[in-house]
Amino acid sequence: MSLRAVAVSGALIIGLDQATKIAASRWLFNASLGSLTLRQDLNQGLAFSLPAFSPLGALAASLLLLLLVGVAAVALRRDKKLHYPLVWLGSAGVSNFLDRLVASGIRDIFHVGSASFNVADLVIIFSAILIIIRIFTPLRRKPRA
Repeated sequence: MSLRAVAVSGALIIGLDQATKIAASRWLFNASLGSLTLRQDLNQGLAFSLPAFSPLGALAASLLLLLLVGVAAVALRRDKKLHYPLVWLGSAGVSNFLDRLVASGIRDIFHVGSASFNVADLVIIFSAILIIIRIFTPLRRKPRA
């Protein structure tokens, strides 16, 4: 595993997320695919449309941050294979943070019911699942010759 490959994968995630948001703002107006609606909205709350200043939103953000810091600290010392999902998680967070700086909110494209999300949010969920699986999967030791 090269550091360059890890960094490139993170940059690709930021690029893909930003490209889908730009494409959606130019060409996507309001399309429905069953219960999935495709349109761009500005989410000024937390992930998946949780309000930023509700007690549930504050609790969710605090717990997620605490979990991520703990996971990163323990995981990197234990398992070098977690570099990819940790970088993906961070890159997706950076992409959403760029939205907050540029657009004063996060540009969400996908809508299911009252939840709204984007490619970066999907990467965050996918990365978190990979990290959790890896943490709870015992490491295999190579037999010494």
